[in-house]
Amino acid sequence: MPQRPPIAPPGPDEKLAYAGLAYELFKVSVILVVVAVFSVTVIQTLRLPASSVVPLWLQNIYYAANTAVALVAIAALFYAKKQAEAALRQAEISGNASKAEVYQALFQDFISPIFQDGAEEAKRLFLLHEARLRAGLTTQTLGAFCAEQITAMESGDFQRFRKLANFLTFL
Repeated sequence: MPQRPPIAPPGPDEKLAYAGLAYELFKVSVILVVVAVFSVTVIQTLRLPASSVVPLWLQNIYYAANTAVALVAIAALFYAKKQAEAALRQAEISGNASKAEVYQALFQDFISPIFQDGAEEAKRLFLLHEARLRAGLTTQTLGAFCAEQITAMESGDFQRFRKLANFLTFL
């Protein structure tokens, strides 16, 4: 029995990009630090009297925190895009695997005895028709000749009829 061809393993760009728990915790920690700095800056700014000027270092921290949040959001979008591409590739591989199963089932049917025996019967009918045409014994079309022979087989030689009927049913 023929073997199913192996499905190629996913390439480096197709694997989901998980760098481990430590890296995930690092990312969460960075986000929390940025949010904490942002929050502290806002709270410090709100505590200052209305007439006082916000110190330059506090303004710089505020702008740096906003910039960091934007950069983290951009990095998250790139990461999400990569994950979506990998998911699409996995869906494509899954679809191809489903098609391969259908093709394998069809191949199994083509090499089955039902198909082989039925094809032999159909070939025998075709060759018989060709021989009778060359000998001038018939002027029937192939379809009419086969219909006549199949009808005769149904009542006379049921085994051959069943082989041919199973083949035609498969087709």
